Amino acid sequence: MLLALDTATGTSSVALLSGSEAIAQSCLVDVNPGEVTVRQIDELCSSTGIARGSLTAVAVGVGPGPYTSTRIGVAIARTMAYALGIPVYGVCTHDAIAAQFAVAVKDRGSAENGPSGGTSFMVATDARRREIYWARYDELGRRLSGPDVGKPGDVIAESQIRVWVGNGLDRYAELVNDFDLNVTSLPGPQAQWIGRIALGAVDDPGMDLAATELVSHDAVERAAIPAEQRLFAAYPLYLRRPDAKLPAGAK
Repeated sequence: MLLALDTATGTSSVALLSGSEAIAQSCLVDVNPGEVTVRQIDELCSSTGIARGSLTAVAVGVGPGPYTSTRIGVAIARTMAYALGIPVYGVCTHDAIAAQFAVAVKDRGSAENGPSGGTSFMVATDARRREIYWARYDELGRRLSGPDVGKPGDVIAESQIRVWVGNGLDRYAELVNDFDLNVTSLPGPQAQWIGRIALGAVDDPGMDLAATELVSHDAVERAAIPAEQRLFAAYPLYLRRPDAKLPAGAK
């Protein structure tokens, strides 16, 4: 049984997975993860009758995202894993958003609102300071470049990609109109996709990797996950210095 969570985008998302299937999940938008995420985990365990002690691994979204919210989710995941004596694995938050979007488009059987025919797309989330965190993906949700951070206008112009996913452009309607972009706004990933990527099951839903195999080279190759999407260490993925700074002269 795997616990997956992500708090890197201002959304607190938690899921329990058995194999590659989510058996329960909870997602709260525009919340303080420090106040709700542990409660969400407890409520999922209680509602499913699954004791924390039966968990075999934890997977956590490591961002990129705002310093504080990303750090909270990672700290919760690492603390739980340490207390239970189980492994913890990091997943790029943007990879989970991309997988969620690509599979949804495929399931709809229509490319009207998404990538198709070899068309790549961008995942962007709010980085504050009038910047976005971005990564580029192919139509199957496999990362081609990034993650990185930049000014939205610059990233849009340089990428020349019309299909965008995430909350990164929510504040930039003028840019969306000027560049004639096709935007699917998502507040953040469903945590089940954090778990599925960790299990190597995005491209092969039938796979059920043992916790000890999650980061092995052979398991990754069997799951057809490209090298650039291998698991991250379970530490926040910071692409710049935190917004908060010590006052001048402080030690």
